[in-house]
Amino acid sequence: MHDNSITLMRAFINRYLRRDVVLKIADVGSFDVNGTYRSYFDAPGGSYTGFDIRPGNNVDVVLAGPEFWNTPPEHLEAYDVVVSGQVMEHVRRPWRWIRDVASLCRPGGLIWISAPNSDQFHEHPIDCFRYWPDGMRAVAGEAALEELSCMQNGPDTTGVFRKPEKSVV
Repeated sequence: MHDNSITLMRAFINRYLRRDVVLKIADVGSFDVNGTYRSYFDAPGGSYTGFDIRPGNNVDVVLAGPEFWNTPPEHLEAYDVVVSGQVMEHVRRPWRWIRDVASLCRPGGLIWISAPNSDQFHEHPIDCFRYWPDGMRAVAGEAALEELSCMQNGPDTTGVFRKPEKSVV
């Protein structure tokens, strides 16, 4: 987690989320590496569930693998908002991963993704890609997500997508 990631998360919350609405949040890649997003979603009545491929601090649900999760039925389409910051660059098959991410989101819900477009190599456990807006859009298209915003923000690219009300995938 780096400062720009926190700044981008705050901007997403301020622009897209209402503080007076109770939300269920899923954080994909929630393992605590120099900080988490959990405190930004501390709202009465709301919930935050951290998902990662390994157990540890800030992980509530351990996923079966990095790209083929076989999402537990109780988590399918169960979340209003799904966030994933600084994770997508570590995924070997992001076109498959995005479908798993989208499987957590309810129809009409929001998905926020932030990934580096530059920066240095950092295995955690692997480091595969860097993303520019066109690349992030292409990956999001694999889950038929509707783009609300996708842009470069300093060393990161951030996308906000809506899951369609009716699945087309």
